[in-house]
Amino acid sequence: MGSMKDPMDAVDEGLLVNFACPNPDCQNILEYHVEDAAFDFSTDRHADGIGYAETRVVCEECQDEFEVVVLATGVGKEVTIKGFPNSMVEFVDNSFEQEYDDFLAEYNPEDPFGVYNATIRELDNLHHGSTIMPSAVRAFNKMVCLWHIIAVETYLSDRLIKIVTNDSDKLLALVGGTPALRDITPKLIDVAKDPNFVAKYTKDYLQRFSFHNLASVAGFYKAVLKINLFENDEHEKELLDIIKMRHDLVHRSGRNNEGKDVVIDDEHVTILKGLMTSLVTRIEAAHNAYAAKRASEVVAGALLAAVKR
Repeated sequence: MGSMKDPMDAVDEGLLVNFACPNPDCQNILEYHVEDAAFDFSTDRHADGIGYAETRVVCEECQDEFEVVVLATGVGKEVTIKGFPNSMVEFVDNSFEQEYDDFLAEYNPEDPFGVYNATIRELDNLHHGSTIMPSAVRAFNKMVCLWHIIAVETYLSDRLIKIVTNDSDKLLALVGGTPALRDITPKLIDVAKDPNFVAKYTKDYLQRFSFHNLASVAGFYKAVLKINLFENDEHEKELLDIIKMRHDLVHRSGRNNEGKDVVIDDEHVTILKGLMTSLVTRIEAAHNAYAAKRASEVVAGALLAAVKR
């Protein structure tokens, strides 16, 4: 039977959750590892196997406390905020994560920029080639905007993973510039048993990271490609406003802190697409310059080795 855990401070390990602060006067987005729960499949009755855990978290902005509840059943997990049934919590259901772990371990992004461009072409065809009932236009535009953001998140993740899994120097740069990777304390036996421990751990970390957290993503790309994700303060504000809108769409059913519907018209979709594609184009240019330099260094090294022979 599921056991009741006492509320506690957010833990370093556990289930990673994201949710908008339930305080209507606060605009903060909370991200914590909370106490996880697991379903016991060995029990005869479903009710006896249900897992339950609670974790108390504190919003850094408004200082309000909330209790995050994790309920694990035979069909998956539910995560809620006690007392706020309408608050949407974003998390990865790890109930059957072994299959997903196997997929992630084998997944190697081949063409991040090509995949992004193909997605944008599909979105353009959908956006400009569909006849939508007037009453559904707002919902349709919200969906298109979300997919533009998702496409960028995928590109940011895949491009970074592809670089650091193929270049040990860039892997070292990312680890050195990311406290969450740099400061872990693995067991020496685990490192000794697997010469690829750092690369595998880093890949797993990136695959599970929320790439709409642009402030942290900016640090990744600064360390690896020496590029500023944000061109200037105004550009940073525009992108962070888009991510805030994403949270309103995902966590608040398309409504802002005041409960007003987020209105997105065709012009908004066009502007958002322009900002997203511009960001990807800048990063891809930096990547191409890096790739060209690395290729020339490999050729130069090969020629030098040939001369020495």
